[in-house]
Amino acid sequence: MMAQPEESKHKSVREQRVARAMNRGLVGVVSLAVLGLITGFIARANGNDFLSGFQTALMTLLPWAVVLMVWRGYKQMDEYGKHNLLRASSVSFVVVMLLSQTYFPLEQALKLPAMPLWILWVVGWTVWGMSLAVQNRSRGA
Repeated sequence: MMAQPEESKHKSVREQRVARAMNRGLVGVVSLAVLGLITGFIARANGNDFLSGFQTALMTLLPWAVVLMVWRGYKQMDEYGKHNLLRASSVSFVVVMLLSQTYFPLEQALKLPAMPLWILWVVGWTVWGMSLAVQNRSRGA
């Protein structure tokens, strides 16, 4: 009987570590995105090439910051959490590949407008988050 509360306490501490790692990463990602947007607005308003290049660098770093955030959270997870994260990543990868590998040939054959790459990024991360939410809900977390 005593093992149950102790085990529950450890889960709580582990979940807090994961949440802390992800929240710190989220603050960094959002800060980077906001700084990039502000820099872009200022660059376009003033026609400043340096700020435009700086904004490009910030936006190029954004996906890497997201990957770093997820990696730090992943390192704090237990095996079940890691398994769910990898399953969600697999699902989002398959959806993005299906979208891109379906649209791009149709784009060429039917002379459709080019799909902006940011759409793939948004779809991939959205599906990843939804897949994680569904898996965690089915777990009862």
